Amino acid sequence: MILTSCDHGPTGRSDSALKNIFGTDDRSPITSTAAPWANIGRLSNGCTGTLVARDIVLTAAHCIYDNAASGPQNPLPTFAPNYMNGGSKDEGVATEWWVGTTDWVTYPAHDWALIKLDQYLGDIYGWMGTKTIAFSGALPYTISLAGYSADFENGLTAAAHIGCMIRQATQNNTYLYHDCDTTRGSSGGPLFAMWENQAYVVGVNTAENRDGGEESLRLGSYDGTHPNSGVWQVAIVNKILEWSKQADPSYLSLWWTNTGSRWGFGVGTDETEAERLANTNCADVACVKAFTVANSCFALSSDEHGSLSFSHGSGRKNNEARAIEACSNSSTYRSECHIVASECQH
Repeated sequence: MILTSCDHGPTGRSDSALKNIFGTDDRSPITSTAAPWANIGRLSNGCTGTLVARDIVLTAAHCIYDNAASGPQNPLPTFAPNYMNGGSKDEGVATEWWVGTTDWVTYPAHDWALIKLDQYLGDIYGWMGTKTIAFSGALPYTISLAGYSADFENGLTAAAHIGCMIRQATQNNTYLYHDCDTTRGSSGGPLFAMWENQAYVVGVNTAENRDGGEESLRLGSYDGTHPNSGVWQVAIVNKILEWSKQADPSYLSLWWTNTGSRWGFGVGTDETEAERLANTNCADVACVKAFTVANSCFALSSDEHGSLSFSHGSGRKNNEARAIEACSNSSTYRSECHIVASECQH
């Protein structure tokens, strides 16, 4: 088993020389700026990462750790979300790191890593959730994989294989064999599935079987002898939760009137304080609570004719888009729908 490396390899090689592709190449370019595609980004060393919290990126251990130096890569790679056509509007610098193992050859099922960023890029681009699946009772399991494969548009735009499958799960569901088309550069990319229009990572892409060689393979079909590989550990979820809870919780509450004529929001360190402020800011005896959430974003839209709509969840941009969509679906003045408030609290 040979790991998919983060480097782009020697120049001048043909596309077919750098692939583990099963049958037809089913990858397509990611050109969307909406979730879940905006949650995925490129590390400056050529690997792939995914926002899994407002300032936490999930990737592979071999994308972060330098065995020769017996420590993290120096400097640690930066993270550019929604990297497309060779560029991104933002870039986060790693301030902390954590790897599942420093010896991924001996312990391949632990080849995962997290980096904590110096800014809350998830407030802008959103992030994926995480789920631990008992694959052994649900195989084959349909997923999608996204990553910056070096042979696909020179790694300057991510490629997605939608509808590929996890075929086998070993080592107590922690080491996953999949048939997603991929090559070097996609290491650290998410194996993900959708629940109720929200993307959840269920694995991290880490390796391809090249028969011990340097070149990726083009195979007529998937037969289980040359699988691509991924990993998943409950420790990933636990570490994300640990890092996320280091900051004090912040609650956000929205109150409004049933007629949509008035609204107000409040922020507090507990639900009571947030709701009190929201009710005060709404300033009407008819105001009622719309929602109160912890560590989240919300957006409020209006058509200026008394119709208010809202959305709350991860990512400022995602919620603004959902709020506009909700307004457009409920208002007869669809063309007038616009954002009137957008806030993130974590």
